[in-house]
Amino acid sequence: MQRDRLDALAHQAVVFERSYQGSFPTIPTRTDMFTGRYVFPLRGWSPIPREDKVLAEFLTEAGYATMLIADTYHLFRDGSYFDRGFEAWDWIRGQEIDRFKRDDIPVRFPCAPEKTKRPWMMEAYLKNVAGRRGEADHFVAQVATHAIDWLDRNHRRQPFFLWIDSFDPHEPWDPPRWCTELYGPGYAGEELIFPPYREVGFCSDAELKHIAALYCGEVTLVDKWLGLLLQHIEELGLYAETVVIFMSDHGYLHGEHGRVGKSNHNLEADGWPFYQEISRQVLMVRGPGVIGGVRNASLVQSVDLFPTILELAGIPLPPGVHGRSWAPALQGATVGAPRVAVTSWALREIAKPLRYASITDGAWSLEYPGGEGPSELYDLTRDHGQQHNVIRAHGETAREFHARYVEMLRAISTAPARLALQTPTPVIQG
Repeated sequence: MQRDRLDALAHQAVVFERSYQGSFPTIPTRTDMFTGRYVFPLRGWSPIPREDKVLAEFLTEAGYATMLIADTYHLFRDGSYFDRGFEAWDWIRGQEIDRFKRDDIPVRFPCAPEKTKRPWMMEAYLKNVAGRRGEADHFVAQVATHAIDWLDRNHRRQPFFLWIDSFDPHEPWDPPRWCTELYGPGYAGEELIFPPYREVGFCSDAELKHIAALYCGEVTLVDKWLGLLLQHIEELGLYAETVVIFMSDHGYLHGEHGRVGKSNHNLEADGWPFYQEISRQVLMVRGPGVIGGVRNASLVQSVDLFPTILELAGIPLPPGVHGRSWAPALQGATVGAPRVAVTSWALREIAKPLRYASITDGAWSLEYPGGEGPSELYDLTRDHGQQHNVIRAHGETAREFHARYVEMLRAISTAPARLALQTPTPVIQG
């Protein structure tokens, strides 16, 4: 995959090899980031309660110039209130199914409707981007350009905190042709830019391969525009004194484990395990005093971003935070042990359909569905692709990881009704 700018950043940064999402998916994980507390034991996708003090509020009160630039429309829709605490915010409209344009605009599907996530979602997106004229109109290009413009106007306001939230490379994947030609040259079939989340079989092998090419092309586009932003930071003379944190939220299956997507969109059916392709995050940090070009084995999660930024800013940590600062890792230390990383949907009080939690230390991974569903265990040191469930041979390891999971849930005061379905010993089958 062509990602020259990201690779260059990695050579200057600490790269965290074992960084995992906590609360799944988009909005819950950002709640983890903004509050430093796991939200999955409490609730699912929802606005941040107004009584919760978030990261930007601490920084603004400490005298930082704070700004949020995003095309991730979930941050603003339906009273989500993720702009709270920032001095100002800039919402770039039209991403995915943002309620931006619903006019009588004729659109042409790039593939059969049954090969889309949902036809109405495909139509909504195509209307949103109907006015696109060139690469500069793509969403990541707009996000980067708006960030560059803000830095031009505000880089002398010291200190500053700029949160840039790019939805790309999330689907829909429709990068410029030059991007996809790098990975699928000469393809002339249907363009499944917004595929359904389901088991493979709904499309041909060639179409499945092209789905991966579209994703890779989107990553390359993100790489280009992120690179322009990083270059501009350097041109402004800010590189020597600015901490740059690059962090993703979750991954995606492009046919791995026989599936496409990040989760089962049939909410009446059992969920999917959080395999490593989904749960792992990209996390790279460069800045003053950072030992660059280093891969750090610390086990870290989304909730750790909040205490880390406060420590870097010299702001005292409030009580009740679940996360742990990984700031010492920027000078080469290993932090975060002993612990397990948990990726999970919101815990529920009903047993069916099954919803998995992933419990890992980076070497082993337990996929635990709660209640009486069968669990899976993987030895990541020998089977990084998680193709061989070894729970029958290593039942004691599965029980150990489950016990650590329950201990964690109790330590963060999970309500008894939600904890109840997480306490049964893992079911061993296969």
